Amino acid sequence: MAYAFAISSSTNSEYVLAAMKRVAKVDALGLGGRERQGYLRRAGGVSAVAGTLAGISLVVLAGLTIYGLFLMAP
Repeated sequence: MAYAFAISSSTNSEYVLAAMKRVAKVDALGLGGRERQGYLRRAGGVSAVAGTLAGISLVVLAGLTIYGLFLMAP
């Protein structure tokens, strides 16, 4: 469990750093308003498919954990 927490924490911080770099690049380009919003949208992030699959995985893992903790206990 600690390993999963460590991996998720490092992944989250890398995602935030990547987003900060994109925002800094937009600032350097001097974009504002709709241009800024459009650039950041095109620059990327997490796709809807990846977010959906991650959510489904989380629900399945939570279900398996509950099953293992409560239903399999003697």
